[in-house]
Amino acid sequence: MNHGLIPYIGGKHRLANRLVEICAGTGADTFVDVFGGSAAVMLAAHGRFQKLIYNDVDGDLVNLFRTVADDAQRVKLFRALRWLPPSRKIYNDDYAKYLAGGFSFCGCKDPVERARMTFYRHCFAFGGKVRAGGFVFSQSPDHTKIKEVFRYRNCLRKLARVGALFRGAVIENQHYMDLLEMYGNKANFCFYADPPYHGTEDVYSRSFGAGDHTFLAQQLESIAGQVVCTYYDTPLIRALYPETRWNWQSISATKNSCLTRGNKQVTNEFVLTKRR
Repeated sequence: MNHGLIPYIGGKHRLANRLVEICAGTGADTFVDVFGGSAAVMLAAHGRFQKLIYNDVDGDLVNLFRTVADDAQRVKLFRALRWLPPSRKIYNDDYAKYLAGGFSFCGCKDPVERARMTFYRHCFAFGGKVRAGGFVFSQSPDHTKIKEVFRYRNCLRKLARVGALFRGAVIENQHYMDLLEMYGNKANFCFYADPPYHGTEDVYSRSFGAGDHTFLAQQLESIAGQVVCTYYDTPLIRALYPETRWNWQSISATKNSCLTRGNKQVTNEFVLTKRR
């Protein structure tokens, strides 16, 4: 099952069930998604943990999930999205507001309209690159099928299910340092961390830079809770998470941000768990 609500660059919807198995294997009763993104892993964790905590520093994402968790607001959101066509004009008008807000829709005071713009942009951004990607639609020879439209409709069908799951979760909007400081002393918590990978930081957010990999590793090493991370294998990450203190497990993953004639690239990612 594709657990994420929206397309998301670097999203873990295809790996979500496998990652939840690893997190549940720690014996923790509370799951904390430190870099929540599309919430694919947290939604897969529903029913496997007593408590769920979603966090992301991106206020647009947090507003979206708060909106879908509220029955009345979710109905308004669905009505606003239901008949919107794939439109470059709508996309570009929204992007102008996104840029004016400093890569955020924070200038919009209506939470439903802010959620509408966030949802729409994620569905139609090229390669899932929300910050800089342009409007995209399929140009396959089969003109009866525009895959982005089918994907958009499938995302709309998930709204009610995702809303119900989020009503039972805590939704945080914290920088990772503050979140780990807040909850890090809980030994019964499992912290799942899927940060921007080394060398791709600018694609996601201005709140996580190259130096943050070091700060994150130090903080994850020091907290009392269980830790599960996902990363690419680079010399820096190897140095920050040495095998003397971390278990490394290779998994195959599809790289959503790269398309070559319609074929998605398969890469090796690594799941890192802290040794006890």
